[in-house]
Amino acid sequence: MSKTPKKTDAKTTGAKTTAPKLPASRTAEFLARAIEFSGKSQREIAREAGFPKPNVVSMMKLGHMPVPLDRAPALAAACHVDPVYFMRLILEEQHPAAWAAMVNTIGIPLTANEHEMVLLYRLACEGEGEGEDGGEIEIDASVAHAVLDALLGFTRGPTGTA
Repeated sequence: MSKTPKKTDAKTTGAKTTAPKLPASRTAEFLARAIEFSGKSQREIAREAGFPKPNVVSMMKLGHMPVPLDRAPALAAACHVDPVYFMRLILEEQHPAAWAAMVNTIGIPLTANEHEMVLLYRLACEGEGEGEDGGEIEIDASVAHAVLDALLGFTRGPTGTA
């Protein structure tokens, strides 16, 4: 008679097993970076965002738990990130059909910085035409390139490097 080898597993050998690494979501990656750059501990972020335990924040930043929509504004505030952008990431990832319906109905919501850019455009348009709202500046390729170059100049710094 041949002996069959005894089956062993982590329970019988005492070896540690690790859970398979989940692919990080864009939301989780963004949250992890936001926490890192906030200068706050996860405990502080959790407390400020209204989570009773900091491990919940850890689970969200690792992609093991989705960010609850109703907590997204408080979490964004605790991390000092734009709540519109954060909510956009969450909706695109967790509720793509709802995000698509919202965009098709009311358009893409603007972040605070994007809203400022619209206000600057409107300010630039004052006096460009007739009527109390002024005219509009035609956005052709040369204007688009000039604006993009100016914005990229701010992100790259004076020497052209980020």
